[in-house]
Amino acid sequence: MRNVVWVVMVSGAVIVGCGDDKGGGSSGTSGTTSSTSASSSGGDPQPAGDDAGGSSGAPAPQAVPAPTMDRLVKMGGALHVMWVNPASAACDAIELERKADGEAFAVAYTLGGSIDNKHDGQATKDTTYTYRTRCKVGAAYSPYSNEIARNPMK
Repeated sequence: MRNVVWVVMVSGAVIVGCGDDKGGGSSGTSGTTSSTSASSSGGDPQPAGDDAGGSSGAPAPQAVPAPTMDRLVKMGGALHVMWVNPASAACDAIELERKADGEAFAVAYTLGGSIDNKHDGQATKDTTYTYRTRCKVGAAYSPYSNEIARNPMK
């Protein structure tokens, strides 16, 4: 009789188990399940599930809260973006993303973690610009903030 280890991937979840090869079934103990997922807004993959620290026994990393977009003001023929950083997290960096009508979001500025506003002197065309931001702490990112949009000419 041999011990058999099996791995199955179902809908992004990895299922690992072990058993013996007697009778074609798995009469041994089943293993653990783990998965990763990415947010629908294009975020980096983050661990999913209820594993409270993995095999090392270390505590699971705390979720990074998202900033909140506050105001978008016409200023000097361009747009000035203001947001509120999460009070419960000291961000290492802030990523401010922008898109113009019909385009995809792209990082426009990477700023210091305590910065809470940015004058976007490149947002000068007669189009609607949409902004969102997120906080980076170490290698972890918050979810994206709410979105805010405005045309600098109207």
